[in-house]
Amino acid sequence: NIFLGAVIGMIMIHPNLINAWSVASIDAADIPVWHLFGFSIRQVGYQGHVIPVIIAVWIMCKLENWLHKHVPEMIDLFVTPLCTVLITGFLTIGLIGPVFSTAETYVLEFASWIITVGHGIGAMIMGAIYPLTVVCGIHHMYNVIEAGMLASDGLNIWMPIASAANFAQGAACLAVGLKARNYKTKSISIPSALSAALGITEPAIFGVNLKYLFPFVCGMIGSACAAVICVATGTTANAIGVGGIPGILSIKPQYMLSFAVCMVIAIVVPFVLTIIAGKKKGVASAGNKEDSPEVRGEDD
Repeated sequence: NIFLGAVIGMIMIHPNLINAWSVASIDAADIPVWHLFGFSIRQVGYQGHVIPVIIAVWIMCKLENWLHKHVPEMIDLFVTPLCTVLITGFLTIGLIGPVFSTAETYVLEFASWIITVGHGIGAMIMGAIYPLTVVCGIHHMYNVIEAGMLASDGLNIWMPIASAANFAQGAACLAVGLKARNYKTKSISIPSALSAALGITEPAIFGVNLKYLFPFVCGMIGSACAAVICVATGTTANAIGVGGIPGILSIKPQYMLSFAVCMVIAIVVPFVLTIIAGKKKGVASAGNKEDSPEVRGEDD
């Protein structure tokens, strides 16, 4: 029930709770607490936190489904929503919120640390593996990290790296399209490269780069190189935005030039590497084979 989910979210930011932004400026002894069932629960809100509310609503869904199956139908309409909100609200304020807000803090610190550690080595690793997370379909988890970074200090150091990864896969895909001789390969590669430049890399990755594999690897190398430059120049964003060209709107004005340099590197490096590797791998001849009558007959 999406409305019960909204209620849980509003409970976590209720105005009677101390605003999460203000907690750091208040002495721990001055924070009021509830004493419920032998537990001391601080009356603190969860503004700026993402993971706690996701976990809370997930538990709420499981509890609600369980109650629907076990509560008699004649009282289900009243009992299930009431018990769902009461139980989930108590667990959220007393357990889920404190535990996972602390866990979220450590996750964000680790993400920031690995991106900035070792004079860019961590950023290079993150830039390289980003396309792999797209393949696995788990790249949306970075939105949580970005939201936490912005809530913590207003700086999003991940977004430029993600944009570089998008440009890199698009550049590798474009190189394949220009290198191939047949219409079918070009008709897939060039539009997919444009899509990647606008922040959607799945057509380029699944439609072209993974098919030949080496363009995918070249894109990883390019995004790793660009990620190092992003961190070295301190390029950051002030919002969560789509990677690629639209991401420019999220970049802080003083970092526009360094962001442009990073994106140029993300384009040039994988493009050149893909062209060089394509000569050895025979992209053009492989493309011609795709459109042979025999292969088309098998596909049909």
